[in-house]
Amino acid sequence: MKRLITIITAGIISIALSAQPDQATLKTSSRLFKDKDDLTSVILIIPKDSVAYVLDFDDTYLQVDYKGNIGY
Repeated sequence: MKRLITIITAGIISIALSAQPDQATLKTSSRLFKDKDDLTSVILIIPKDSVAYVLDFDDTYLQVDYKGNIGY
């Protein structure tokens, strides 16, 4: 039983480590919004040629992490 638990735990850790978010390099500067439904909720401006990590997406927006700031 211990061996089975160890194998399952190792598999879960391997999956978690391989689940790296995709990267996106911005071609122009862009506003990072806290709330995708509120275009006045600007957190910061991401500069041109910056790399952001894509966490999720829908038909219109990407949810990204830029230097610890998560937004749309």
